[in-house]
Amino acid sequence: MDWLVAVNGQNIVAVLAISEKTQVKYFFVNPAWQHQGIGKALWHCALNTGMFGSTVMVRSSLVAVAVYECLGFRPVESPQCFQGLPYQTMVAAL
Repeated sequence: MDWLVAVNGQNIVAVLAISEKTQVKYFFVNPAWQHQGIGKALWHCALNTGMFGSTVMVRSSLVAVAVYECLGFRPVESPQCFQGLPYQTMVAAL
């Protein structure tokens, strides 16, 4: 798994983890640091350094679907549930 981490001093403010160039496993920005472009910067760093393959999948929480849509992801099936947690499988062709 490849990880990108944004820090401020000794505090982690954002994380992007990618498995086998094909799946976004974790993508979080600390709420206090959201809407400042940190998530997009991590995303573009991963794109520009070849961390992604040509197609990438994510199992997004339902509240994050709009964020992934802005990054080019599209739903590929109806929302599902795993251990009581709803998610949306999405794919992007990069």
